Amino acid sequence: RKQRRCGACGAAGVMAEVPKPWPPRCPQPLEAVQELLIDYLSSGQGYDDESVAAAVSEGNEFFQRKDFSRACASFGIAYEIGRHHYVYRPLLHDLLLRRILCHSLLGHFDAALQEIGKAFWLIPHQATAHVIAGVVYSKLGMVTEANAAFQQAVAIQRDLKDFVDSMVAFFWLQHSHADRAIRICSQVL
Repeated sequence: RKQRRCGACGAAGVMAEVPKPWPPRCPQPLEAVQELLIDYLSSGQGYDDESVAAAVSEGNEFFQRKDFSRACASFGIAYEIGRHHYVYRPLLHDLLLRRILCHSLLGHFDAALQEIGKAFWLIPHQATAHVIAGVVYSKLGMVTEANAAFQQAVAIQRDLKDFVDSMVAFFWLQHSHADRAIRICSQVL
């Protein structure tokens, strides 16, 4: 806090802290991907549409083969190239969601939560991101946060209600609460 003097009477007082500036409008970087990006670029790829498409295609192939670590890396490379080459937020957001799914499947929940924050910052109020956040929170046993994320998703996109209710029932069943899961599914049906 800084000291300042009142313009009217000259009394010294404590000036309120200046609020932090808004983050830059540029999508946030993925720190862990930088070395992979350098290797990818040095292999002949560049900052262009073809390189983004190639990295996404690789990521999709790795994901289909259940090689989630390499899929996550490929999606991260595509995100970083896209972040510098052109800022098309829907694609970058989708790449973050794919990475969050990979992190979740690998059990890297801290990384998933960090990237959920980046996805929310990139495109706020997007229902799919809230559903995925709810899944990650549920896996961590963070019931309050999971419920809040699922409720946000339904508030944004009402037709997700049955799907979200089914997801909640699944997590109750996973935690040995079959009676609650049955009750929820009965309401959905």
